[in-house]
Amino acid sequence: MNLSKAVFGFILIFPIVFGSASDKVAEPEGYRLDQYDAPVPETLNGAKVVDVVNVKQLVETGSVIPIDVLPAVRKPESLSSESLWLPPPHYGIPGSLWLPDVGRGELNDQLNLYFQTALEQVTGKKFTVGLMFYCRPDCWMSWNAAKRAVKEYGYRNVYWFPDGISGWNLVSDQTEKLVPYEFGSWLNRFKSSSIQFVVDHSSDFAQSRFN
Repeated sequence: MNLSKAVFGFILIFPIVFGSASDKVAEPEGYRLDQYDAPVPETLNGAKVVDVVNVKQLVETGSVIPIDVLPAVRKPESLSSESLWLPPPHYGIPGSLWLPDVGRGELNDQLNLYFQTALEQVTGKKFTVGLMFYCRPDCWMSWNAAKRAVKEYGYRNVYWFPDGISGWNLVSDQTEKLVPYEFGSWLNRFKSSSIQFVVDHSSDFAQSRFN
């Protein structure tokens, strides 16, 4: 038996409760601004919270676009500009859009444009398209990103998967190597796919990159 499936079954049969009700984290009024690797709330106002029981069906039926917001690994500052360096491979839920750093509490104008425009392109500015944000367990970046999509960008079918890639690995052995999103590149992966998303190809979108 696959070990991850066995662990998943154990969780379903013998749920483990971490902490007491008094330990629950309350939703802040705004965004989390620092210490992103910390316990997160159980809820997100305006979004649906996804658990490991139903995430696989949402993804495999194409009901949501998975959006990974984990930051990209940067080249160590100790290395000179002449030093050769390759970032480690990054794996996520199949079909994911990887938008590094958009889950920070404060976004500069460039990063905000990158985030908003990427969502506009993959949804065709249709605000009812399902968007599922994730990173890893106890990661406020996915919470921040999902909240911003609801509160600032107006998306009405937003999901938050707090268990992140670790939770996905409990229910599926399928992952995909991801690269940071560049406008147009993500859509090309689905030209021959059975997963169908409605996208407005006629719109012009600003080109921007994050630092």
